[in-house]
Amino acid sequence: MKKFIFVVLLLQSTILGLAQKNEKIALTLEDIWTGKYDQKDILPQLLNTKPAIAFIRADKATNFEGILTLDMVTGSIIDTIFTNQTKVEQGVTPITFTFFEDFTFSPDDSKILIRSEKQNIYTVSHKEFVFIWDDVKKTLKPVSTDGKISAAAFSPNNEWISYVRDANLYVRNLNNDNTKAITTDGAAGSIINGIADEVYEDGFGLHQMYKWNTQGTKIAYIKINQAFVRKVPITNYERSDLAVQQKVYAKAGEAISEASLYIYDIKTESTVKVDVGANPNQFITNFEWLPNGNSLVVEKLDRLQQVHTIIHSNAKNGNALKTILTDTSLPYKKTFVNNIKFLQDGNHFFTISEKDGYSHIYKTNIQNGTSQQLTKGKWEVKEIKAIDTANEQIYFIANENNATEQHLYKTNYAKKYNLEKLTKSNGWHHVLISNDHSYFFDKYTSLNEPFVYKLYKTSGKEISNKALIENKNFKASIANINFANANFFEIKNDKNNKLNGWVLNASNKKTGKKPLLLYVYGGNNKQEVTDEWTNRMAMTFRYFTEQGYVVACVDPSGTPGQGKTFRTLTNEQLATQAIYDIAAAKKYLINQYNIDASKTTLMGWSYGGFLTSMAATKYAGLFNKYIAIAPVTNWRNYNAPFTERLIQLPGDNAEIYDYLKPESHIDNYKGGLLLMHGTADDNVHLQHSLKLSKALTESDYYYDIQIFADKNHSLSDGNIDKTRMNLFKKILKFLNRQDLD
Repeated sequence: MKKFIFVVLLLQSTILGLAQKNEKIALTLEDIWTGKYDQKDILPQLLNTKPAIAFIRADKATNFEGILTLDMVTGSIIDTIFTNQTKVEQGVTPITFTFFEDFTFSPDDSKILIRSEKQNIYTVSHKEFVFIWDDVKKTLKPVSTDGKISAAAFSPNNEWISYVRDANLYVRNLNNDNTKAITTDGAAGSIINGIADEVYEDGFGLHQMYKWNTQGTKIAYIKINQAFVRKVPITNYERSDLAVQQKVYAKAGEAISEASLYIYDIKTESTVKVDVGANPNQFITNFEWLPNGNSLVVEKLDRLQQVHTIIHSNAKNGNALKTILTDTSLPYKKTFVNNIKFLQDGNHFFTISEKDGYSHIYKTNIQNGTSQQLTKGKWEVKEIKAIDTANEQIYFIANENNATEQHLYKTNYAKKYNLEKLTKSNGWHHVLISNDHSYFFDKYTSLNEPFVYKLYKTSGKEISNKALIENKNFKASIANINFANANFFEIKNDKNNKLNGWVLNASNKKTGKKPLLLYVYGGNNKQEVTDEWTNRMAMTFRYFTEQGYVVACVDPSGTPGQGKTFRTLTNEQLATQAIYDIAAAKKYLINQYNIDASKTTLMGWSYGGFLTSMAATKYAGLFNKYIAIAPVTNWRNYNAPFTERLIQLPGDNAEIYDYLKPESHIDNYKGGLLLMHGTADDNVHLQHSLKLSKALTESDYYYDIQIFADKNHSLSDGNIDKTRMNLFKKILKFLNRQDLD
């Protein structure tokens, strides 16, 4: 009898152990925003003299960080070329940092720029401390001892380092360490040399605005005059004296910064101004050196971004030689960063253009301006990656496979068009192509999987069937939670256009009808519905499914990825068609999933915040709750290039500007709005949320508002992100509350 009891107890113990082993761990915002579920990302960089890549490997437990190189031919790690524990020669500047964030090789791979302690300038630009590691002499030196610098780069002839400090452009000789100031008139808020201001960064995606010629003898650079541009106060509340920083910000219809182009000759130390026309109401969006280094081409746009011109200029005297082409595009011309790629003959270059309604590659003759379209179809080319002149191949990133994906392709540019997709797995691919065009390094991901890294030949053959990094630790961590897989959906809007979306169903533990949280961005500059992993946000959306919500996202009309017509459908209207599309997505989701139609929420950030606040006012009642994070609520107060390309100048389109203010429709408001904003937001200023808040208060309407002191547009702290934890905790409490009016 005792033996039988022992066996029963043993069996019960085993069953209990199995149950405990299979029990899932609850997702928490603390785990998500402190990095427990972060994917592993190695930020690879190409070497220049051989088919190899380098990447950072760090171990914070031992304070080790190093740069390792990997042979693309074999897929094997071949060397550790720098570590933060490297012993330098006596008398040489010691290493003054523990960890570094990024690095760049010199053209001959003998030196490395090591970047540490990055500090944001605008949304994506930054400045940092930069060191030069000489891998031959084994020495480490700071590039500048006078503070953080921006846009540091090696010259193509390996003789110089160029950089921007305090709005001036400098070069430093790598042989004798002598430094020259190319400009001396730089001053914050007045003159900026060599890097973008907020207008050029946010409006056109630019940061470094200087370029060496191939010979390393001349530098072309942009000088931005901000003297006549409005200054906007950004207050720091942490200090007892309330420090106020005046930031230059060109609002719609007001004076914009004036850009001019100069060329500096390293040998003669002389500077010439390039003739780009005398119109202050224009943008210089790109400039590229011809291979001979004696002339360059310049791309410019008129203020409304409808007339695109490419001119050919003499580098010796700055004179404009001729206009190569002029392209008028309505309602506006879409621009691409670093869009001109020259053939070595110097007579032809490649650009991406939307001439046929989709972004495709064109080959242009610099002598007569004639263009030949190389790619075609109802899909978009996003970036030219490389040109292999030996084999007459051009490599590029495009979404020919699916608007929610991006892949690497190649085609012959001189003979018959023969499009070939080189990346294999469905999803989102970022690639680096070796300088000999024989290999590429593929970093790919999908909506439900973090990064995987693989090596391929450009013939398409995989170097090894084993991934270099598969994020096994991440996969092990999500095996212990109820990890919901997102699914794509497609619907048609009232214009018979296809809308892409994804949906995460609520946890199976929740019974009955579920509430809906629909997330939207909707701007013309970004797709939100893409087949890629979004790290902490991906896990946060899954956290909300654990709380019982169906979470979904849709790209309405006005977003990129599906051609010019789809992207510009909302011009001047902005909200109308997009809101109709959002309503169509809501209807589809209610019909397809077990959703409670009386518990639906629309949430958006930035442009998505604008759509959300318009839905809460002009289209009140469409949803039950609305969460507008850092919303644009008055386009007269947003930046000039982004706004004017969509709705032109306020003086010419005043009625549209007024119509697109949520406060203009305040009488429609039915409650249920949460506004969230950072006081230090220098992209969408706090003024936007406060003006809408004031209008709601004066109309005696109930709403919620959450202000984050000294936080910018991202509302983020970095690695240990307490602000994001707090943000989403407040959102969950708001979603679960019933007393909203």
